[in-house]
Amino acid sequence: MRSATRRVRNALIAYAIVWLLSVVAFWTITSGSDAMGYSLVFIWLLNPAAIVVASLCASMKEWPGFAALLLAAGCGLLYMLLSYLTFTLGNIFYTGNISAPDPMLFVVGALASVIGMLIGRVLAKRREARK
Repeated sequence: MRSATRRVRNALIAYAIVWLLSVVAFWTITSGSDAMGYSLVFIWLLNPAAIVVASLCASMKEWPGFAALLLAAGCGLLYMLLSYLTFTLGNIFYTGNISAPDPMLFVVGALASVIGMLIGRVLAKRREARK
């Protein structure tokens, strides 16, 4: 079980790096006219794909148990904060109106993580069946 926990930790760290690069890219290399492109590439393609791949890798050898719940919650939290720390925070700076993070994005991030873990388990079972 220790190796499963280590894989989950490494997967969460790998996704956190992608997440951090996404936030930094929003504030440093995008302009107002890049909003739609940034949203499509970073929020709706790159980050969910990174969540699925990280979760798939975390569950390839064995089911991570309770750590799987932590991985799904961590991915969901980071995905929710991605939108909040980019577009929502930009709107807060511009208008001064404070708004809460969208909890539905937490569900999207956690669901992407669970899908990745399930795909990882299916691939692991198929690999074991071939041996």
